[in-house]
Amino acid sequence: MNIAFHTLAGLAIGQTAATRVSAEPSRDPEARRHDALVATLAFGFAVMSHGILDGLPHEYPFRALGDTLATAVVVAAGMSVLQRRHRVLVLIALIGAVLPDVIDHAPRDLNRHFGTHLPELKKVFPWHGAGGSGSLSGDHILFRAHIASLVNHVIVVAFSAAMLWLTRSVWRRRPS
Repeated sequence: MNIAFHTLAGLAIGQTAATRVSAEPSRDPEARRHDALVATLAFGFAVMSHGILDGLPHEYPFRALGDTLATAVVVAAGMSVLQRRHRVLVLIALIGAVLPDVIDHAPRDLNRHFGTHLPELKKVFPWHGAGGSGSLSGDHILFRAHIASLVNHVIVVAFSAAMLWLTRSVWRRRPS
């Protein structure tokens, strides 16, 4: 899937995790351990969400520029509504959500778009291999595959939007 969809899922995971941390920053070692565990789990769930989303049958509705712009909008909008104290936790989840693509695809993409000559190593994440990816490409794709891709993208957006709305308690309060 495009990075924008991974980012949206990561934002939902991070914001959900933010509802599980201490209400205020604490010096209490137990509270700090709890918050660190929440951050670690958010990162892990975000990485796993990347694999789940990549395993779904999907096309790429955005080209590189559109994906970059959509991703920037998702991050900017998400960060702008969050309470400041939750931003680092959400960024941890966002990093987890996109890290598999950075590790497995960044050298190839930089070589392709900028003419660099970085070594392209073996894929680290199994869902980026031929047998693990749900990526649909080529002219031979059946109409129902296009529909499956559209449905999967709608599900990702709807589920993420629902989670963001349900966990809006971590948003900044607007003055009345």
